[in-house]
Amino acid sequence: MQNPNSFSSDGRLAQLEFASEAIKLGSIIIGIKTKFCVLLLLEKKKDELLNENIYGQKMIKLNESLGCVISGLTSDARFLTEQIQIKLENNFFVSNQYTSVENCGKIILKLSSFFEDEDEQTYFKNRPLGIAFLVCGLDQDGFGLFQIDPSGVLKKKEFASLGSGQDESIFLIKESYRKNMSPNEALNLGKKILKILTEKKLDFDQQEICLIKIRN
Repeated sequence: MQNPNSFSSDGRLAQLEFASEAIKLGSIIIGIKTKFCVLLLLEKKKDELLNENIYGQKMIKLNESLGCVISGLTSDARFLTEQIQIKLENNFFVSNQYTSVENCGKIILKLSSFFEDEDEQTYFKNRPLGIAFLVCGLDQDGFGLFQIDPSGVLKKKEFASLGSGQDESIFLIKESYRKNMSPNEALNLGKKILKILTEKKLDFDQQEICLIKIRN
């Protein structure tokens, strides 16, 4: 039997493809970054409305300047989020300043990567984790939005989408996106797209929002 972590004759890695497919089965997630804000918007499904378990949450406040949302397998996400928060706390303890959005993305990338470096040797983990992240925040470089995929890629984004309907989300955002959108305009656009994709009226408790902006 072929090892699922080995490459096939046509260069495909089955476990990595399975992990990527797991991302597409989750709730709709929309990320938008403008000159004045960065937004994460998450659709909460019916079974999640009854979930009061903090370990099952998909949108997480990492610190005062950083937040993230997760798409994919909750068990994999729970394993990682504790490690991410410990790393960020350690960095703050050492430097006495919050980690930048990009460095936070790099920390998540290293922890979630399918590859592991140890004693200057690189090897595969048992399997790639079936989760993807959108990380947003505000640092000395302004607002930031980064996407981390199971394939081990960190992407800087102006807008992004994860979960079911991600291709449709990107198409709809492109039609109306402007870099100088106000926080209210970005939020209204995100809600409008979420409503179109779910084909229903979304109540307040059926969506979760992380909006970071400069205080007036």
